[in-house]
Amino acid sequence: MKKHDTQPSWDSQTITLIEGQERVLNDTNNVTDWLNIVDNTTGISVTKDGNKLKLKADKNAKSGEIGFTKVPDTAIGTPIIYNKADRQSLVDFHLQDAGNAQLRVNVKKLGGVRVKKVDEQTNKALPNTTIKFEYNNTSKEVVTDEHGIAKLQGMPEGAEVKISELLAPTNYHNLGESQTIVIKANETLELIFNNNKQMGTISLSKTGEAFGIDMPNNHYSLVNAIYGIYDGADTRVGEVITNEIGQAESAELSLGKYYLLEEKAPLGYLLNEEKVSFEIEYAGQDVAITNTQVHTVDVEQKGVTKLIKEDAETGNVAQGKATLDGAVYELYRAKDDSLVETVTIEDGQAQVENLLLDNYYWIEKQAPTGYQLDTEKYAFDLAYNNEATAASETTIVKEKVIKEKIKVIKCDTETKAPIKNNSATFKLKDLQTGELIESAGESEFMTDKSGEFTTDNLPYGDYELVEITSPTNYQLMNESTLITIDGTHDGLVEVRVMNNENLKPLPKKSKTDKIAPLKTLKITEAKPLPLLGDNGGVALLIVGLGLIVTSLSMYWSKHKRDRCNK
Repeated sequence: MKKHDTQPSWDSQTITLIEGQERVLNDTNNVTDWLNIVDNTTGISVTKDGNKLKLKADKNAKSGEIGFTKVPDTAIGTPIIYNKADRQSLVDFHLQDAGNAQLRVNVKKLGGVRVKKVDEQTNKALPNTTIKFEYNNTSKEVVTDEHGIAKLQGMPEGAEVKISELLAPTNYHNLGESQTIVIKANETLELIFNNNKQMGTISLSKTGEAFGIDMPNNHYSLVNAIYGIYDGADTRVGEVITNEIGQAESAELSLGKYYLLEEKAPLGYLLNEEKVSFEIEYAGQDVAITNTQVHTVDVEQKGVTKLIKEDAETGNVAQGKATLDGAVYELYRAKDDSLVETVTIEDGQAQVENLLLDNYYWIEKQAPTGYQLDTEKYAFDLAYNNEATAASETTIVKEKVIKEKIKVIKCDTETKAPIKNNSATFKLKDLQTGELIESAGESEFMTDKSGEFTTDNLPYGDYELVEITSPTNYQLMNESTLITIDGTHDGLVEVRVMNNENLKPLPKKSKTDKIAPLKTLKITEAKPLPLLGDNGGVALLIVGLGLIVTSLSMYWSKHKRDRCNK
């Protein structure tokens, strides 16, 4: 009677049964063996094994209640006699129920989740991605197949599953994407996880060979150097432009091998035509954009300056005896007046090489022979030339030759006074060229009323003065006069040319002059006159001629003094 009134330990409970799952309920009250199934609308398979109740749900099972009873309904209200051998029989005269029991079963259907891994840019499926599924305090790792798919099946409905990317495929960045879903009955949920390819940038650091990043002046700069970025197929895929300190960073590039090629050099630098190779390599899934460092060195442009010395009037031909060579010049840097180089003009020019681009000036330290010292500063800018290996600048200096005038004064030899109102004619020859000096288109010079003439300015050199016609009653000067112009005469070389006056005949006797009586010579001895060739005769002849010349000289000297006194 007591066992009839006792219910199974699972009576009126609700259990959850997952599709495909088998579950065994142990009846701790040990009455299950009396039970019979009287109602089962769940489709769940139920079997008994003694006091054990076995339940299994297939794909057609559903939630509901399973009813059990100990006796049929027809036995209710009927006395029941319990017999046991060798024992007293018992009777229950008032059985009020059939000993019913119920079990509520919640059947959970299975579902799943399907993750597809694709390239975000191309939508291409990505195999070899490790996906992690976490549920019920456990986890499962699944690698995407060739179609980029990772699946988790056979999960009960209502289960929460966290899906995350554990390991991205090679060359891709793991975005750290994660989603949590709830499994639905008889349904496979589909998720799409994106991946981005890892990208890279190139950081360029540019320096100068001589100065690094510290520029010596404003003729040099590292800004605005342009480098093209080329891939392995020599296709230009980008560019970088340097800033003030020679640095630049590219836009994002795909992983791979590249090279930089300088297409425009910055101010003051030679274009570097060398290819600078680099590679952007995979830096691991946790890096979205990797970076590669590249360093390049450019060579500073240098310059050459040439100084050409010319005559201000005749160009590259020196005047007179002067020469353009031999001048000494100093080259200075303008910003601090520092001496850079000292040069000597040869063949009309001088040159200084390997100079920094900068502002400079020339100044003459020592003038060449025949030229005035030039105190002017000849400034120039040795500026950048992006079309040449070296910058160049030529300075032409126009020099002034030393000049002086020649003043010729015609004078009497005896009196030293100018011979006035009695002109003489001269020619003046340039001994350097052999040509006659002209004045007003004429190659002869004539003394004026004052007995003189003055030439125009003549260049440094030697000149020969020759008398062509002498003043009237004066002897022509047969010897030429050498004149040198060397700048030491304060601009005027004065030359005095002396002339001797012609000899005059003795005055004639007038008729009134008395003739002195002839003296009678007394000849004591007659001797023959010496013949030509006799020693004695020659000696007498010489003595006689000497007396005659002496007498004539004394006469003319006295006559000339008389005229000057008048």
